[in-house]
Amino acid sequence: MLPKEMLNEFTGKVCSIVLFESSFGTNARILEVEDNWLKIKDETGISIINGDMVKSIRLLPEKHQKKYQ
Repeated sequence: MLPKEMLNEFTGKVCSIVLFESSFGTNARILEVEDNWLKIKDETGISIINGDMVKSIRLLPEKHQKKYQ
């Protein structure tokens, strides 16, 4: 389970999110964190991800922060 306090630092920011079943990450804005679920927005739209499936989250540089608003 991902620590909610740490995830709150990424809320509202564009991040690279890598899932356990995938070798590639997705770049998305984390819109909301509730319990163990992440609501994200990427180029395909809005998705809900189970936090247990997240391998890593990395904050993207400032130049990417205007995407997916």
